[in-house]
Amino acid sequence: MSEASRLVIRPLAASDEADWRRLWTGYLDYYETKLPETIYATTFARLLAGGPKEFRGRIALLDGKAVGLVHFLFHRSSWKVEEVCYLQDLFTDPSARGHGVARALIEQVYAEADAAGCPSVYWFTQDFNATARLLYDRIGVLTPFVRYVRPTPYSTPPVASQGTVIRPLRASDEAQWRALWQGYLTFYETTLPEDVTAATFARLLSDDPDEMRGRVADVGGRLVGMVHYVRHRHCWRDEKVTYLQDLFALRETRGTGLGRALIEEVYREADAGGTPMVYWLTAKDNATARRLYDRIGVLTPFIEYDRPE
Repeated sequence: MSEASRLVIRPLAASDEADWRRLWTGYLDYYETKLPETIYATTFARLLAGGPKEFRGRIALLDGKAVGLVHFLFHRSSWKVEEVCYLQDLFTDPSARGHGVARALIEQVYAEADAAGCPSVYWFTQDFNATARLLYDRIGVLTPFVRYVRPTPYSTPPVASQGTVIRPLRASDEAQWRALWQGYLTFYETTLPEDVTAATFARLLSDDPDEMRGRVADVGGRLVGMVHYVRHRHCWRDEKVTYLQDLFALRETRGTGLGRALIEEVYREADAGGTPMVYWLTAKDNATARRLYDRIGVLTPFIEYDRPE
């Protein structure tokens, strides 16, 4: 019997709870993390729920024994018309390593992302996780991005107005927002089709809590900066988390505290929305931005991988 025929990947079932708990505990132990029983119960229930904004869970069986798991979800991105797939948790029992379990789990996520019409898949790993990266370098593409998180605790100061107002994006801002958006994309040497820009602007104006949200820095009617963020589920938390995806300020405003003010506005919004954990990515070599991020955030050991195009 071939290795592939001995290995089965399927959706989690209610009857898998004991095996899932054993595997997830092994995963959390690797990260030296303990979570309360309420998170175990809530996360398992969400993995079974099948809602469009909930996590999905798949379990790997080798010769009938549960030996691996993967959790993933779909969420909005300002750089895509369709959603993107975030592969959050991946674990193989040490006794089953070397049998292609982890690769099969990732490829299952790729297949499900394709089926959902959301082929972009990303995940994080610690930069020193050499064992995992041997696989990821074969099945994924290492990006130049590192991850920051909001410090805990972090007391966001009140807004101090000095002629700059940070406010929600409005329909009448479209022309100025497009100019800022283009400046941001130019910095990343990226171009996006018109349908993505139009869809992103429309989503930023939406009242749907699952859509992107946008805030702009306004100086007397002139927009000089912007920030976009989205909230999504997280297996390790009861509440959602806030992903700060895009941040940009005009060059002439740099050094004035505008970037910090935009991030702290997201912190305030995260607190107000009950999603106080905030994270964002930046290019490892973005020294200018990282001088600010090192003061207002915490650099994590996590780097990002993407599915190859």
